[in-house]
Amino acid sequence: MSEPERKRRKYRTEHNVNPGPGPPVLGEMNCDDATREPLDELNEWNRFNLSVENLNDCLITRCVCPWNFNDYQNIFIYSGNKCSDTENHSEILLFCSVIQLLCEEIARQNSVIIRSGKFCLTLKKLRVFLFHLNSDSDPTCLLQRFIRSPNQYVSFAAARALSAWLKAADEGACKVLLDRLLDNIISPLATSLSTLNTSGAHGPLPHTVSNLLDVLKSCIEAPDIEPHPTEGATEDESEDASFESSERTTSVKFICHGLLNMEETSEDSLGADQADLDCPDTESKDLKGSVIRALGKHWNVIVTYFHAALTLAQSATSLHSEDIFPLVSFLSLWQSTISVKANVSVLDSKPFYSRMEALLPIMTPSLDPMIWREMINLFNEVLCYGSTLALQDFLPDEPCNLAHLVIRHVRVERLLDRAPFQIGQNSSTNRSLMQKLVLLVLKAVAVTVKETRSESSSLESESNSESGHSTDPLRSEDSEDLHADMTVILRSIKQVFRIVDVRIKSWLPFHPETTLSEWMVKMFHDQDDALIETMLCSLDINNGLYSNCRGLNATSNSLQTGLLDLKGTLNPVQTWLKFLETVAYDTDVLLDLLVSNETCFLLYLLRLLKFIRRNWEDFLSVLTHRQLEDVMTCFIRLRIAIRRLVAKNLFPYNIGPIVKLLEKCEELYEGKEN
Repeated sequence: MSEPERKRRKYRTEHNVNPGPGPPVLGEMNCDDATREPLDELNEWNRFNLSVENLNDCLITRCVCPWNFNDYQNIFIYSGNKCSDTENHSEILLFCSVIQLLCEEIARQNSVIIRSGKFCLTLKKLRVFLFHLNSDSDPTCLLQRFIRSPNQYVSFAAARALSAWLKAADEGACKVLLDRLLDNIISPLATSLSTLNTSGAHGPLPHTVSNLLDVLKSCIEAPDIEPHPTEGATEDESEDASFESSERTTSVKFICHGLLNMEETSEDSLGADQADLDCPDTESKDLKGSVIRALGKHWNVIVTYFHAALTLAQSATSLHSEDIFPLVSFLSLWQSTISVKANVSVLDSKPFYSRMEALLPIMTPSLDPMIWREMINLFNEVLCYGSTLALQDFLPDEPCNLAHLVIRHVRVERLLDRAPFQIGQNSSTNRSLMQKLVLLVLKAVAVTVKETRSESSSLESESNSESGHSTDPLRSEDSEDLHADMTVILRSIKQVFRIVDVRIKSWLPFHPETTLSEWMVKMFHDQDDALIETMLCSLDINNGLYSNCRGLNATSNSLQTGLLDLKGTLNPVQTWLKFLETVAYDTDVLLDLLVSNETCFLLYLLRLLKFIRRNWEDFLSVLTHRQLEDVMTCFIRLRIAIRRLVAKNLFPYNIGPIVKLLEKCEELYEGKEN
């Protein structure tokens, strides 16, 4: 007997064992090998290709009922026979793609069934085979084998298929597979900690680790409903209609041939197993929470290994690109676990803030720029100012501690000087890293100022409650402490902004007299979300410092000098004027930003208008007569455009507070003209 035949017979014999309760054993695997003719290699490959082509034709209509159910057996058997042959990559890639396509369509119909109650009957039957772990039809064993392949394409395809499987399976099966995947990550990392090196020779393959981490990340970031390749939207009311029986014969999105004949077929004639094919309760599945909780149990081992790997990476003279990918994937996964979009509870997210401060000393010029950017992205995600922290009265300890560390590393450890910029090479990459660094510094300063303002408000409320008078000033000892704190904070902020200003002007061709308020708009003009967040940070820093000093009744020369210097460096009126000049005073752009949920422009505009109303004289002192006319004309046009949309019920939320503030500013302007 030839070697390929021996492998095929061995594989089928091992998988003919009855796995117990669950789906029936696949027919092809139950055949007696002694009475069965060995399949010719060419015929087997032709059957495999034909099965994949038939499935592709069926998935275009999102119904696989015309597909021969035995084709799944052909695909599975043939791929199983080939899994030990490292040269047959084409067959393995096709197998991974088939599993991914089936799981993606099942996941989509799982989400739609909540509204329509309809499901492709053959997919419903296939789901039992696909998601019954440890059975003959379970593809995850092969996929976990393929993800450890030395071939990067095979490993990547297997990771995509595993990710799709996790999103489509029920919660119990997901938890079992997650434990297995984490074991595939944790065990090699834990055993290789003592012999870690940058080449990865004593640990798992770098691309295997990277792909496993990417599987976990994709599960955390998975949207509730993913778009089908034939559709342009994720949620469409016409999608429900396509599942109704009245639309089955005309809809091109979904035609289930099994459902067409369902009324003519009784439930008893569908087979004994049909009653067990009901869809699971997909609403109760919490894949993100399951991944976060499973990761939290092993996070200490994971972060210890990768911290050691990052330390070695920053001291290595040269690092192969393949060795960078696991480090980037780890930092990207870390960012996803603490992201606001993940909507993770505070208790579950606590473990992921540990050891973060240890990353800052590693950020040296020898560290790869790609790793640098991921670290900055991680810190920016913790300091999620525009989306979360700017709205909170009292800030958590984790972002405050990180903000203090960032400011100290900018002032003392010269973080900006350590950035790995390549002069004269890849200017777009350098500019992106500069933007992330400046945004990080502004966020750190804004968080620190807001933290101080919260403490000041807390002490003031305690003093008022003790004295019984709402107008009493702070107690003298508290006032002296806050006065000293504000003096130190102002001095530190001035030093940080001076360092940032000098470094940016040495990197980018800005005029030496250009203030930070102006060049930051020019620097972020191609990034709407980052630009609006920097403008919000600038405004809140100014408001916070002036508010704290007014609360202290500050009259000392040091505080007054510090505030005047800050006003010249970071003036929110100059920033707003430069922004309007950048968008050519176009009210349509402002309306788009107000309606969009991708930026924090609504919060920024609300606070800016309040600032202008309270500080009208300061607002006038910054602008020339022509600039004032242009700004107020833009405000008036914006108010009229908003009222027109509100009258037609086209505005997506209550915009009343913005309209009232615009009217107040208009009244102040008319009073000034009169």
